[in-house]
Amino acid sequence: YCLQFDVWGKVLRSTTTFWRRYARMFDKEDWANLMAKYRLTCVNVLVLVNVNMVGLLTTVVLLTGCVGTARVEDPNPSVGHFSVKNSEGETCLLLDISATFHVEYVKTDNTTGTASYTLPSNSQASGTCAHLFDEERAIMNITFNNVQQHMGHFGVNLTFSRKFPVMTHFWLSEVTVYYQLIPALFPDAVDANKTLISAVSGIQKIMTQSTVVTPRSYLCKRDQVFVLDNDDIDVQLQTNLTVHYIQAQPFEVNRQGMFSPPEECPQDFDPTTKPPPPDTTLFNAVTPSLTFPVGDFSLKDSKGQACLLASMGVIFRVEYRTENGKKRNATYALPVNSSVGGSCDTDQATLSLMFTSTFNLSLSFYSDGKKFVLNSFVVGYQRTAQFFPHAQDPNTSEVQVKNDIELFTTDLGKSYRCASLREFKVGQGVRLEIIALQIQPFKVKDGHFGDAETCPQDLLTTQFPILNATTTLPTKSTNHTLAPATTLQTTDAANTTTPARTTLHTSHPHTSPPYTQPTPIKHPKPLQGHYVVKNPTGKVCLLANMGVQFIAKYVQQDDTVGVGVFNVPVSSIASGACEDDISSLTLTFYNTTFHVTFIFGKTNEQHGKSRYRLASTELFYTEVPAIFPGTASPNQQRRAENLTVNVFSTDAKKSYKCLQDVNVTVTENVTMLVRQVQLQPFEVDKSGRFLTAEDCAPTNNVILLSVVLGSLPVCAIIIGMCGYVWWRRRGQIRPEKQPLLQNYIE
Repeated sequence: YCLQFDVWGKVLRSTTTFWRRYARMFDKEDWANLMAKYRLTCVNVLVLVNVNMVGLLTTVVLLTGCVGTARVEDPNPSVGHFSVKNSEGETCLLLDISATFHVEYVKTDNTTGTASYTLPSNSQASGTCAHLFDEERAIMNITFNNVQQHMGHFGVNLTFSRKFPVMTHFWLSEVTVYYQLIPALFPDAVDANKTLISAVSGIQKIMTQSTVVTPRSYLCKRDQVFVLDNDDIDVQLQTNLTVHYIQAQPFEVNRQGMFSPPEECPQDFDPTTKPPPPDTTLFNAVTPSLTFPVGDFSLKDSKGQACLLASMGVIFRVEYRTENGKKRNATYALPVNSSVGGSCDTDQATLSLMFTSTFNLSLSFYSDGKKFVLNSFVVGYQRTAQFFPHAQDPNTSEVQVKNDIELFTTDLGKSYRCASLREFKVGQGVRLEIIALQIQPFKVKDGHFGDAETCPQDLLTTQFPILNATTTLPTKSTNHTLAPATTLQTTDAANTTTPARTTLHTSHPHTSPPYTQPTPIKHPKPLQGHYVVKNPTGKVCLLANMGVQFIAKYVQQDDTVGVGVFNVPVSSIASGACEDDISSLTLTFYNTTFHVTFIFGKTNEQHGKSRYRLASTELFYTEVPAIFPGTASPNQQRRAENLTVNVFSTDAKKSYKCLQDVNVTVTENVTMLVRQVQLQPFEVDKSGRFLTAEDCAPTNNVILLSVVLGSLPVCAIIIGMCGYVWWRRRGQIRPEKQPLLQNYIE
């Protein structure tokens, strides 16, 4: 590199006035800026040519020593715009960020390598905002699966903090980075495809003065480096997160969902600072070809033995409408690291593959004891911006089903194999393209495929071109490249990566495909579930035994009103929080697509006694056709809330108990049936048991006894009056007898 540009400047300035005038353009600082902008190489040759013309000696300086390649340095990665919304749909956390990751890892030869990749601007954001039970923290979780055209599991978690109740400043207190050692990005890594975590906590970065009255955001356009340690392995490795640009507002976001005035970092007052240009691309450009990542999936039974094996590559093509009403196809691939669920029985088996938390593919098989067949497909998806850009109904969920089919007929004990590309239509607007398929849902031995029965398509002379195809369950992925698809690819999720085998034990309660709830023919009473909430120390702070049923009205396709009924399963996931005067219980069910939250409040009454009650109920549900048949808005997410509920009122030092059915109105379209209730939202016994119960109504025996006891005085009076009348009549017949007693009575 040319290092002495000041020397060249002096040489130029020592020549004629002509050159002296132009030499001013090449001061030392200008040369340094030029070097910073261009990659330059030197041959260190300075040629001075003296030319004598018209009696004048003109010194011509040919500076050929420095030859610029005219290749500008790569700019910082584009700025991604991320946000988190609360349960009311209001934006509560904003983050614009441009960042690069530099990750150290151990190679197979025990040396250390470094992998670098940028944070994609179209990554997915989720998180938790400050709320009633935690005013001090806000968390942003950014995940992405595509790094430099390779698929994997990557993300960064940022935790912002403030002190309650003062809340005059906020800061970044914790950074966690997780990444998958995919061979394409981490060549020769010791633990290929393993996911590792690097973190740093207890920090106070980007300290910003911000209050409830005058909220501020943090802004910095200069590079900041965060050094994170990897605690997952014995070797001391570091991960550097370089943040090129950041604007953050984790608290007190205004109703418009916009940043408040920023408090800018001191480095930004350098006049040479220029922020990276914001990214306005809504989705990735169409790639010239589409790649099938082939994944290997294994399902295990309760004994830990493989009971279902599958190897395949799947492309989904889903039709949807954009904001302008035009039809468009979203195209995405089944990731090789999809989570595996399902069940294995003697005559039925189900394989469920979940990815990005809102997408799934389920295959169900049936056996008659001699052969097996594939008898149903289920495809679930959500119209997210990543896969369905500019969708007319964004973030709505859909489930498409193809039942009553008989495909892949194969003898038991054998596997079905089809290397050719097969296309299947599922429901409305969904097409599956499956390639390099090998599957065995029954009688798997030693975790290996049995002898394969080949599909007829593979016997044809004009097979679909397949590269590196295998006939047994592979340990690495097999990649297959197609010609460009005629439909628009709205995502690059189909890029290739090397998969890790994914297994799941069926002993866990997952026996049905996601999003496929059974169709209720009758509406049985809800069963009593037993739910517990614990505080951060592990102590039980809320107990609830109850059966819950919801009755929701909905509009059908013929514009009539239907009624959907669903019970809260006893296997629902319970969560919540406990405070001195308020506690909550949330029940999540149907693969997290349904959840209900109960808020209990405690108030002080007269004479120092306290009572609690159910103060509010909030229900989130989805109009799935299985529960809402004929709905005009299939898979539309709904929300029903009542903030003025006043039921289950009880002494704070007792539990509430009611064996009768209780109907609670949530909204005009949603009602709730609660039965066999016993609640204890406050002051749970140290042993985690209910306190003495306060019944909602007396029993029949008590009512009968009260009636009997209450009627005894009335009966005594009536009997006395009758006796007196009888005695008077008798006295009139024989007046001469007992005159003293008669006068006394009269």
